[in-house]
Amino acid sequence: MSLSVAISRGGAIYQPSVLDGAVWETEIGGAPGRFAFSLWDDAALKIGEGDAVAVTMDGRNVFYGYIFSRRASHTGAVSVTAYDQLRYLKNRDTYVYGDVTASALVRRVAASHSLKTGAIAETGVRLEACVEDNKSLADILRNALAKTEAAGGGRYVLYDDFGALSLAGTEDMRRGLLVGADAGQTFLRSVSIDRDSYNTVKLVCERKSGRSIFTAEDPQNAARWGKLQYFEKIPDNVNGQAMAAALLRQYNRERRELYIGGVPGDPAVRAGCSLYLSAWLAGGADAACSVERARHRWEGGGYTMDLELTYA
Repeated sequence: MSLSVAISRGGAIYQPSVLDGAVWETEIGGAPGRFAFSLWDDAALKIGEGDAVAVTMDGRNVFYGYIFSRRASHTGAVSVTAYDQLRYLKNRDTYVYGDVTASALVRRVAASHSLKTGAIAETGVRLEACVEDNKSLADILRNALAKTEAAGGGRYVLYDDFGALSLAGTEDMRRGLLVGADAGQTFLRSVSIDRDSYNTVKLVCERKSGRSIFTAEDPQNAARWGKLQYFEKIPDNVNGQAMAAALLRQYNRERRELYIGGVPGDPAVRAGCSLYLSAWLAGGADAACSVERARHRWEGGGYTMDLELTYA
């Protein structure tokens, strides 16, 4: 295993020796990827905020981003934190759109903020007219993708692919990796209906002619859990009954989560991709799971991952 870090400043490229303990983190939901590392302070190493950082391992692309902070200590070590392009989605702006797909909105936002794009999957669902005023770009795109999913268009993940803002469906981010009972050093499994679990959906559309209400419910789960209701006001040009049914399919389940630490590392594993859990880890049968957060560690001469997973 050979981890290589290259820092570009102007026309110069520095390849410093990275100290033990580098970490790469990704998280679902539009959070920027983060790469944190340390190196020895050296007068010949002229780097600063905004410099590009390219990380590879054995020739495989891992991370591409930009230095946002540095911290020096009395030991002579300098801690550096770099973020990928999703960090710029913290910028706030106002967008007015209508009858466009989330894919088109991603391209529009990227173009207006000078962000490089890669493969952008076509989401298909055309979104209703909307005004997103004084919101972060991440929230604007997150809302568009949530509306796409609620309309039955599937779940999509926005991520940075080595310097290119990319959008992919979760079905296209499956990895043929089985996490078995002996894969990690620690694990914690939980089952909950306390967050993002609903057995009843109620949507309200306010029209000039009056109010329309659309509902969907699972009576069995409502009897088991008590009534857990999802409520939202929707615009006039949405198929309310179809949306209610889609939301019920999405949220009418227990949320199963698994944290597993010390898994052998693989640069292909990032937030948003899907893996497979052995029956022992899943607490039943083998199960497909979604990576909500991945933390890669290069430490003590080894390479491992800590993963936060959800599954049905």
